[in-house]
Amino acid sequence: MSKAILLCRVSTEVQDYEAQISDLKKYAESKGITECHVIASKESGYKSIHEREGWAKTKEFFDQHPDYDTLIVTEISRLGRRETAIAEIKEYIERNKKSLYIKDINLHLYDKGKKKPESDIVFSVFASMATTEMSLKKERFLRSRRNLNEQGYSIVGPVLFGYKRVRDEIKGKNKFVVSEKEAKEINEIYNIYLYGLDGKDVGIRGLVLYAISKGMSKYLHSKRNMTKMLNESAYIGGVKEVRIKKKNPEYWIYNDKSKPTHIETVSHIPYPSIVTKSLFDAVQKKKLSNRILVDKSKKHDTILSKLIECPECHTFMHGDYRKGRGTASYRCAKHKDKRCSNGSVICMPYIDSLVWCYLKSNVKKIIEEIYRKNFDVSISSIEDEILNCEEKKRALQEEVKSLSVIFRNEVRIFGLDEAQQKYDKGVKQISERIDEIEAVINGHKGKIREIERRATIQLTDEDMDMIENDKKKISEYIHLLVYKVFVYNTKKYTFIRVILNGDDEHTFRGILADKSDTIRIKAFGIKREKDMPFKVRNKETKNEDGEILEWVESGINVLEKLLFDERLSMDKIELYPIEFKRLKVYDDDF
Repeated sequence: MSKAILLCRVSTEVQDYEAQISDLKKYAESKGITECHVIASKESGYKSIHEREGWAKTKEFFDQHPDYDTLIVTEISRLGRRETAIAEIKEYIERNKKSLYIKDINLHLYDKGKKKPESDIVFSVFASMATTEMSLKKERFLRSRRNLNEQGYSIVGPVLFGYKRVRDEIKGKNKFVVSEKEAKEINEIYNIYLYGLDGKDVGIRGLVLYAISKGMSKYLHSKRNMTKMLNESAYIGGVKEVRIKKKNPEYWIYNDKSKPTHIETVSHIPYPSIVTKSLFDAVQKKKLSNRILVDKSKKHDTILSKLIECPECHTFMHGDYRKGRGTASYRCAKHKDKRCSNGSVICMPYIDSLVWCYLKSNVKKIIEEIYRKNFDVSISSIEDEILNCEEKKRALQEEVKSLSVIFRNEVRIFGLDEAQQKYDKGVKQISERIDEIEAVINGHKGKIREIERRATIQLTDEDMDMIENDKKKISEYIHLLVYKVFVYNTKKYTFIRVILNGDDEHTFRGILADKSDTIRIKAFGIKREKDMPFKVRNKETKNEDGEILEWVESGINVLEKLLFDERLSMDKIELYPIEFKRLKVYDDDF
C-alpha cells in the first residue's frame, strides 16, 4: 500500500490551509492511500526553490522515509508559481522514482518516476498556466489600482501639504481632500510672495519668518518645504504623476538576487484645486525672475550684488572673497566654466567706494531726479490698476446677487439639497476670485506706500556717515537708487557707467577715475541727457524665453564719443570732481 505526503501551501498568514488538508485526505482515500503525512506551509509560491520551506521539508521527509513514494497536491500551483521551481520538483520526482497526483484535475502524472506519454506535455502546460495566472493577477491588481487612482481612491505615498487622506465609507478606500486650514495658508503665502508685504518683496527666508510669526503650520517653518510648496503643481488641481521607489519583493522576500533591489511604481493621482492656475503661473514667473535678481549670498553683504554686469556676456558678476589672501573682487560668473571670455578681476573695495562716493556727492539731486521721473507716472499707473481691480470686484459681487436669484428658482425645480449644493459651489468660486483681487489691490497699495516712502527720503550728512559705517545699509541705499552698473578698465582709467532707476535711453552718466597715481585717485562725475547724438539703451530687450534681443550700448566707445569727439558740444556734458575715499567697511572685512 502506497504512503503519501500531502503538500499544502497558502500564500499569506491570514489564509487557512485546513480545507486543502481535508480535500487531500479524501482524495488519497479514493486512490487507496490510507497512510498520509501532511506538510503545510504559509509562503509565497513566487519564491525560488531554495527558499521554499515546504519543499525543503518534503525532500527531507522523503529522504528519511523511503517507504513514502507519493506526493499529492490540490493543483500544480501549490508546487510553485515559477516554471524553474516546478521543473526542479519534476526532475526530483523522476530521479527519485516518486508518484505525483494533482487532485483538482485528477491526474496521475508520474507513477514511481515513470513517465506516462502525456506527462511532460500536461506538466509543462499546467506549469506555464500557474506562472501565467500569477502574471495576470498582478496585471489585474495594477489595473484596478490605476482605475482607483484615477477616481481619487486608494491613494499611496505621503500626504501632500494642503490635503488630508480620508476614508470613503461607501467604497472602503482612501482619497485626498483639501485641508481648509492649510489651503488658506498656501493661498496667503502665494499672494505675499507675488505681491509683497507692505510694498516690499519677500523672499523664501522672509516667508518662513512670516509663517513662524503668524503661527502657521510647522511644515512652513523650513525654507526647503516653503520652496517645495511654491513649486507644487498639484495645487492647481488635476492629475499628477507620482513616482515612488520601493523595495522589490522579488529581491528582498523571494531572494532572487538577479532582480533589482528597488522598483519604481507610477501612480496618477487626482488632486482637488487649492490655488488658481493664474496665481500659480504668476508665482512661477516671479520665481524665475528672482533666480536672476535676488542676492543669494549668506556669508557676505556684497554691495553691488545683482547690479554690476559683465560688459561681454551681460550676466551679473558675482563677489569673490578670498580671506586667506585678504582680497575681494567681482568676477564674471560664466568665465570659470569658459562660457565668457571676460577674465578680468575688478577690485571690490575700489569699485564700491567709487560708486558710493559718486552717489554721496549727488544724493539729494539724484533722489529728486528719480522722484521727478518716477513718482507721477508710477502712482498714476498703479492707481489705474487699482480702479480696474475694484471694477472687477464689484462685477463679481453682482454675480453673487445673481446666484441668489437663480438659487430661489432652482429650489422649486431641483429641490433644496441640489440647489443649495450648486449655489454654495458657485459662491465659493466667486469668493476665491474676490480674495485674489483683494490681494492684488493690497499689493498695489503697498507699492504706492513704498514709492511715497522713497520719495520722501531725506538724508542729512549725519545719516550718510551712519550709512557709510554699515555695509548692509550702503547696499540697501545703492539698490534703492541704482538700476545697473557697468565697469570698464584700462591701464590708466576706470570708467563706471551708472544707470539710475528711472533713467531713459537718452541719459548717459557715470564715473571716470584716473588711477595713474594709485595713492591719490582722481574721480569725476559725468552726465549728459540733452541733445544726445545717439540713443544709449538702458534696458535690454528680451523675448518670451528670456533671450536678449538687443544689447546695452554702454562701453568706453560711448565715453570717447562724448568726451573727445570734436563734433559734439562739450557744454552739453556735466563733468565735475568727486572726492574719492575708500570705504571703511572694508577695513573690518580683512
